[in-house]
Amino acid sequence: MAAYDFVSCFFIESMIEYKKILFYILKGETNNMSSKIKKLPLATSELMLGFGVGGFLLNSYSQVLSKAFGFITLILFLNIFSKLLLDNKGVKKDLNNPLIASIFPSFFMGGMILTTYLQKYIGGGALILWEVLVLSHFLFIYTYTKKFLWSFKLKMIYPSIFITYSGLFMVSITAKYFDMFYIGQLAFWFGLFSFILFLPFVLFRVFKYKDLTEKEIPTLGNLCAPGAMGVIGYLTVFHDINMYMVVFLLTISTFIYFMVLGIIGKLIKVPFNYNFSSFTFPMLICPLGSKVAYEYLSKLSDFSNFGLLIKGQEIIGFIILIYISVRYFISIYLKD
Repeated sequence: MAAYDFVSCFFIESMIEYKKILFYILKGETNNMSSKIKKLPLATSELMLGFGVGGFLLNSYSQVLSKAFGFITLILFLNIFSKLLLDNKGVKKDLNNPLIASIFPSFFMGGMILTTYLQKYIGGGALILWEVLVLSHFLFIYTYTKKFLWSFKLKMIYPSIFITYSGLFMVSITAKYFDMFYIGQLAFWFGLFSFILFLPFVLFRVFKYKDLTEKEIPTLGNLCAPGAMGVIGYLTVFHDINMYMVVFLLTISTFIYFMVLGIIGKLIKVPFNYNFSSFTFPMLICPLGSKVAYEYLSKLSDFSNFGLLIKGQEIIGFIILIYISVRYFISIYLKD
């Protein structure tokens, strides 16, 4: 429980920072605010996604904390959306970078999760927003493929490519809230195909060439996300469940999760950069995937010890989210 008290304290500190932002607006310091928003890196999208997933995890512990994380997700979503409107030139330049571009679809994914929080308050508006985000993600995949992968080069393949393609698993995860099970099923198969297709290329580049720079290495965190998203999406939108599919996805997710933990340990001395956000969402979607799989598998056999693994994953995930969030807010809102 200490970990969740820590999260609660962090939320309070975050609200203080957001009050500072609102204070800028109320004072009419729009230029100051505009510069802060323009300074916001597109990689913040994955941090936003981390808060959205964190809210899902907290739902079984505290409705208040879950909604608080949903509120932070909303604030970050609006900030990123404002950047898209106010900094067209900067955004266009960033999206010409294949690494940044491959991370950006986490904006659509985080938005999809956000709609599940907003559904109670805006009703049909949440469905419309969800549909726009899903369509936008598909269109982005088409654009990304044409721009960066049409003439295939291995150096264009980053671990974050799973966000672009297998990120459609998020459609499966959120589809049930809008009774869009068929779309969720199609998205699941697309996400699974993409994961199987790109995994060998990503592993080959990472372990054969070993040419990722210090700024690119944090994107390795995305390796463990597809398996976890897949198992959640599969158990969410399908009724006839194949146990072997669940075990397959869970095994891959758990194995890569521990591999990524080892990478995090080696990055302690690496200077902080915004791509560290690639550790937030994956480190929280994994315990959520484990929890959903556990709920299913525990009906078939005794998996009581698996619960300890989930608790450990949750604590680690929230600690990472808190640490990286604090570093983000210091870099963007407190530094000149």
